[in-house]
Parts: sequence; structure tokens; C-alpha cells
Amino acid sequence: MIDRMVQQAVVQVLQPVFEPMFSDSSYSFRPGRNAQQAIQRAKGYYEEGYTGVVDRDLEKFFDPVNHDLLIKMVREIVKDEAIITLIKKFLKSGVMEDELVQGTPQGGNLSPLLSNIYLTKFDRMREEGGHKVVRYADDGNSYVKSGRAAQRVMEGCTQFLEGKLQLKVNRKPTGAEVSGI
Repeated sequence: MIDRMVQQAVVQVLQPVFEPMFSDSSYSFRPGRNAQQAIQRAKGYYEEGYTGVVDRDLEKFFDPVNHDLLIKMVREIVKDEAIITLIKKFLKSGVMEDELVQGTPQGGNLSPLLSNIYLTKFDRMREEGGHKVVRYADDGNSYVKSGRAAQRVMEGCTQFLEGKLQLKVNRKPTGAEVSGI
């Protein structure tokens, strides 16, 4: 109970600081944003002729988040070492894999904010590339007009996610990788 209260206090302090930096294409776990708005945005892209959807499915998003990379992203904005130390303590209650604690605690009040911080660079990369994007939690879709564009977007997204963010992209066909083209 105390952990949840402290996490919520951290969220209340940090959310207004990070909120202006988040991508306009991100709809989850943000004040004044919701799934219905994400659907409306996607519908708008479809109506503009972006009928192809590229969906890169992440394997267990909350589990493999690299703590060092996440803390580096937080430190770009937060200079208070006490808050950084507190966030590190919450992260240490994450997932143990290969004798290394990684990931963010699922169900924690702080995890949604941390996931948005972690995925903002991915959102920005796609937007700077001219992609039409909608992201809700770890589900991010790019909207394209051609199969060739879909292939290019899929490759670029996979390289960024696996290379820069050190996340695992599910390579098993799900039927949702590219649709509508």
C-alpha cells in the first residue's frame, strides 16, 4: 500500500513535467486521452487514404525494458537524484532474467508513465520519418498507402526497437503485421 502511494506521488510530480514532451500520437495512460481518441485518429488516417496498417508486436513489453536506458531517458529531464534513486528502487522490484533485474513492475502506478517515457523516442522517430502513427500502450501502428512503404516502415521500426531501445519484436506471424494493402 505504501509503495503504491509513493509511486502515485512520483507520478503526480513527474507527469506534468513529461506530458508536454510526449508525442501527440500517444494515447495511453495520459490525462485527457483515451482509446476512443486513438480509434478516431486511426479512422482519420484511413479516410485520408492510409489504408495499410503496419503493426510491430513487442514481446512482453514491460519485462525487457532496459533499466540503464530508461534511467538515462529520465535523467535527461529530471535532475533530482532523490527521485532518480526512488525510481531505481521501484525498478528493482521488476523481473529477474539471467540474473539481471529488468523490466518495470506491472500494475504499479509508475509503470505507465515510465513506459511512455521509454517509447517516446520511438514515437518521435516515426513522426520525423513522416509516418502516420497511433500508439496505445505498447501497441503502435503506422498507417501507409502502399506495400512498399509498409515493408520499409516495418524494417525501420524493427531496427529502432531492437537496436536503440533493446526491445524484442515478435517475429512470429500474427496476421496483424501488415493489413489492408
